[in-house]
Amino acid sequence: MRRYIVNLGVAVVVVCLIFCCYVWLPFHEDRLMIGATYMTLNNRFFNSINEQVEKEVDIRSDQLIVREPSLSIDKQVEEIHEMIKDGIDALIINPVDGNSKAISQALKDAKVAGVKVIVVDTPMYDDRYVDTTIVSNNYRAGCLDAKCMMKNQKSARIFLLEHRTAISAVDRIRGFLDTIKGHKNYRVVARANCYGQTLQAMKESKKFLKKKIHFDTLMSLNDPSALGALAAFDEANLSGINIYSVDGSPDLKGIIASNKFVCVTAAQFPLSIGTKAVQAAYALIKGKKVDHMIDIPVTLITKENVAKYSLTGWQ
Repeated sequence: MRRYIVNLGVAVVVVCLIFCCYVWLPFHEDRLMIGATYMTLNNRFFNSINEQVEKEVDIRSDQLIVREPSLSIDKQVEEIHEMIKDGIDALIINPVDGNSKAISQALKDAKVAGVKVIVVDTPMYDDRYVDTTIVSNNYRAGCLDAKCMMKNQKSARIFLLEHRTAISAVDRIRGFLDTIKGHKNYRVVARANCYGQTLQAMKESKKFLKKKIHFDTLMSLNDPSALGALAAFDEANLSGINIYSVDGSPDLKGIIASNKFVCVTAAQFPLSIGTKAVQAAYALIKGKKVDHMIDIPVTLITKENVAKYSLTGWQ
């Protein structure tokens, strides 16, 4: 009996060890490897996309490698080549600069190595080496902001915050400007490049305020930039500026709900982007056809409808 108990105990330990090895060690041959690199993870939007990507990959018991180049083209190119050497099957990339020839060449290298390439949030200008691009309808987001502004205000003197190397951000500002074109009551008085970053937006907004240019409206490429500008406005005891942005982040939704002045954001859906990116990656790996461009609709969040949305999470 004693020997039976000992043997049973040994058997249990062996089974547990085998199970742990199966769960934790990447030894099974059919385990796929997905690589992901985002222009920055100092932005809750990209974190939300990645969290959803991670969730979807985990469900399939595959491996995810995540890199973050901190807005450096050279670093992102280096990351792509490192992941190719690691043997990734698919690459999800949010490019630092959609016009970069160096990034385009790195994506070509990925394609030559048999890696499926999925671009998210901001497209590549040269997309010959991209299997599919998944983006919000950024041009429409800018249009929606402009139309809302024109409905709310008879006139506007506008300060623009932009990111000139991110095609998604360029499209938003282009949609906004195209909509107000020809309407003389709506005038851009200044614009600044803030790279979509809160601290940089705060810095650029402070520089703008020192110029003493009269304005009453801010159009921001994204919510982090709008929050940076708001911090600069608060420090200068400036209130009542009408705010228009793009993202639908929890932070700005909270401000929309609690402030009296006009504040609007054209909401994106990062969880949907993350899910569709992983779905596209697996479909491409299996040799299935995927649309070359996948548009995710945007919607306007205002004081009138903000209560329908979570103030603690994304849409």
